[in-house]
Amino acid sequence: MRKLLFATVASVGIAMPAMASPQVSESFDNSAIIDQLGASNEAIINQRVDGQLNGENLAEIKQNGTDNFARIRQISATSKVSGAFDNDAYVEQEADGSSATVMQIHDYGSMVGQRATITQKGDDADVTLRQRGDDNETTITQTRTANGARAVVRQNGIENEADVRQSGADSEIIVRQGVYTNDDAGSNDSTSNAAQSSRVRVRSAGDYSLIQVNQIGYDQVANIHESGMSNNSDVNMLGDFNRVEIDQHGTNGILVTDQYGSSNRITIEQDVSSIGDKVTVLQSGYRGFSKTKQSDTNGLGGGNLIDVVQTGDAARRDDIFSSVEQNGAYNEAYVAQYSDYAMSMISQTGTGHFAKVSQ
Repeated sequence: MRKLLFATVASVGIAMPAMASPQVSESFDNSAIIDQLGASNEAIINQRVDGQLNGENLAEIKQNGTDNFARIRQISATSKVSGAFDNDAYVEQEADGSSATVMQIHDYGSMVGQRATITQKGDDADVTLRQRGDDNETTITQTRTANGARAVVRQNGIENEADVRQSGADSEIIVRQGVYTNDDAGSNDSTSNAAQSSRVRVRSAGDYSLIQVNQIGYDQVANIHESGMSNNSDVNMLGDFNRVEIDQHGTNGILVTDQYGSSNRITIEQDVSSIGDKVTVLQSGYRGFSKTKQSDTNGLGGGNLIDVVQTGDAARRDDIFSSVEQNGAYNEAYVAQYSDYAMSMISQTGTGHFAKVSQ
């Protein structure tokens, strides 16, 4: 039988015990802490004072046991009060089969925003996190073996950050900024309707993993570090001033990057022992820049593929630029540039390579 613990605690100016999470401010606060030891437990914290003045919500759930479930809902959409934070959620789960869901909404502009920190240690961990508002921070860490782990993050607002780390095989990371899926409060879109100036950082260590990053807005950065065999990464950006940086160490990886906008940049590096890797780069807009590298230094393996397509209306020399570097054996490089002032550079070292540039 599953154990159900439901907690909603509202207080004004309460004193918090020493915990890992931040301190609560002095007025208009809600705070709740749940600590469970054992298997198949369920913990729910619901902090949403609709239509009333409430300042900050603090929720903390700690569970130690297999097959536990944690859910936190925090809504301060009706309040302009802001102190050390608007909504703060902290979840720590210590065993296999853990699941956590966090929803946070704060529509008023803020310099402190919302924070969500989720740590899971075990196989088959699952996280779903949704944030609507500005200046939000998300940190998800799925460690130990973390085989079969899954993390889904949706953020809508300005100056949001998502940091996801996984170690294990058959894992999945999905991050979407500029999209908010809502099930029980408010509209689907924030008053800030784009993921402007947002950041995504992903670290994945394991085989057969999937990473998807989707950003809408301007000035985004997606920084992805991946190691393992047969991993798949897909980065899609709609907007301006975008940048992608991917560092992949492994074999038989697939990387797909799409940028639609202006002043974009992509850097992809597949390190030593890059064998059977495939990279696709698509840039549409002004001042696209692409740099890709695949290395099999002295191993003379390879069979790697790089395919770059760049389009736009360049106004000056080097506005459309592609650089490809490959070494090893039997690698292929394709570059197609549909614009004036385009420049392509391909360097291949080894044997049995093929290169083609279309301008």
